[in-house]
Amino acid sequence: MCPELQYCRRYTMDVLMPWDSKDDFLQLHRELIDEFFPNGRAEQETVLDVAFQFWHKRTLWRLWQSAVLRDKYTDEILQTEGKSWAQIRRRLRAAARDERTLLGTIEDIHRGRRSSGIPGARSRE
Repeated sequence: MCPELQYCRRYTMDVLMPWDSKDDFLQLHRELIDEFFPNGRAEQETVLDVAFQFWHKRTLWRLWQSAVLRDKYTDEILQTEGKSWAQIRRRLRAAARDERTLLGTIEDIHRGRRSSGIPGARSRE
C-alpha cells in the first residue's frame, strides 16, 4: 500500500460517519492521488483535505435531501406541480389566499360579523 493511503487510513475514523463506507472514501482519496500526484507531506495533506471536503459536501447534500423529503411542507410543494420556484410560490400563495378567504369567512360567521345565509344564524353587528 502506498504511504499516502496508510496516512489516510489513520484519519478516516475522525471524518466518516458510522454509516459511511470507508472503502468508498479510500477510493475517492486514491482517485485524487492519481489526479494530483502529491509529492511530500504538505501535498499529501492537501489531497487528503480535498478528499475530506468532497466527502463532507456529499454528506451534506445527502443530509439536506433527507431533511427536505422528511419536511411536512414538501408534500404541499409537490402538490403545486410547479416547475420553477416562481410557479411554486404563486400556487402556494393562491392556495393560502383561498384558504384564508374560506377560513376568514368561517371565522367571521362564527364571530357573527357576516350574514351567513344560514337559517337561524344571526349577526352581532
